[in-house]
Amino acid sequence: MGFLRLLITAYIVAIVLVIIGSWFPLDPDGPAARVYAGLRRITDPVLEPIRRVIPPIGGVLDVSPMIVILGLSVVRGLIR
Repeated sequence: MGFLRLLITAYIVAIVLVIIGSWFPLDPDGPAARVYAGLRRITDPVLEPIRRVIPPIGGVLDVSPMIVILGLSVVRGLIR
């Protein structure tokens, strides 16, 4: 079960990196933009359904990453 906990932790880190990446303008041709796009491809399939149910607050504050991180943290804590 340690491997599953590691995967969940890695996914949480990917979500946090997407959050941080969204704060900065990225050169579309730069390596950071490619990494960011790759992280979005990994995280968006989980975040998008939550965004449809709970849209960004005021059209600006997206709480879906916080909800997913909280949920994954609970699941990770239940795994022994």
